[in-house]
Order: sequence, then structure tokens, then C-alpha cells
Amino acid sequence: MTVYVSPERYPFYFHKGRLYQYSSFFEKVFHGSFKEATPGSMYMEEDGVNEFKLFEEWLYTDEFSYPKDSDDPSLLLVKVFCFAEKVEIANLQNATLDAIRDRAIEQYVSLPTPNTTYEIYAKP
Repeated sequence: MTVYVSPERYPFYFHKGRLYQYSSFFEKVFHGSFKEATPGSMYMEEDGVNEFKLFEEWLYTDEFSYPKDSDDPSLLLVKVFCFAEKVEIANLQNATLDAIRDRAIEQYVSLPTPNTTYEIYAKP
């Protein structure tokens, strides 16, 4: 299965068994009456490459290591959480919340940044 991410359509390749094991969303898309079912590929232009890289890492290792040197790691983790909610992967949501908690403990972060807060409330 190929998932093209972001407006630049960066390709990610997945084994369908792994996708279906964790997400009924992908199973519905690729087995249902959606146009993506026939070619085995789909476009998720609204999602970012960085959060998809973390998803891919988590999908195959059951863990992920977020880039601690990024400008706003909390924002990236919130984006991963919103993605996990959209594609119905509760285990990834839980792992993301654990990472957010761990980062808060490590960095003594008590409040989300304005960008993080916006991202939380901007998602439907």
C-alpha cells in the first residue's frame, strides 16, 4: 500500500497487514468502495511528512523517538495524536500521549505553546 503525504505527495510504503492490524480506517479505505481501493494507494495531502515518519516508525517498531532538537517537539506530537485520532489508531494515540507526558517531565513543561494549543483546537 502506498500513502502519499503532504501537498508534495511524499510516498510512504506499507505492508497492508500492518496497516489493517492497527487501523480500521485504512482497511475501510482500501477494501471499501473508495477509489483508493483499486490502485492500492491514497493521498493524504493534509498530513505532514514528519508526523508520518513517526507513524511509520511506530507502526513497525511499536515505539517512536521524536526529534528532541526540533523547533517544537510538542507540536509534532500533537499532530501525530490528531493523525492517530483521524485514522482510528488508539494505540498510537496512547503512545503519543505518553511521549507528551515524558517530554513535559524531561523539560519541566507545564503549559502548551500557543502553536500547540492552536493545533489542538484547529482540528475537527
